[in-house]
Amino acid sequence: MGAALSPSAVEVVYDDGDGPAAILLGFSRFTPIRPGLSDPQAELTIGCPSMAQSEFDSCVTSELPDKSRVTLLKTYAYPDDRRVDTKVWSAALLTPSCAIS
Repeated sequence: MGAALSPSAVEVVYDDGDGPAAILLGFSRFTPIRPGLSDPQAELTIGCPSMAQSEFDSCVTSELPDKSRVTLLKTYAYPDDRRVDTKVWSAALLTPSCAIS
């Protein structure tokens, strides 16, 4: 199994007057096992969780024209404690060359 190469991320906190929101953007690159075959670790970043494992509002995985796959997930930071209604929206993109963003 390959390993993530040069992970990098940046986090910004934005406050529009209704409370702060954190924005985190990260990138990783995995070593392909061989051309056209993704690293199993990279594959774990794509796809929707099962409702039995995680509570979420929506999740969609789509294939793009270049064969990249993207997952858009809307969930909660604290799914077991709805007294704190902190939402987490995420997107994961897996390109044919095993780049994750």
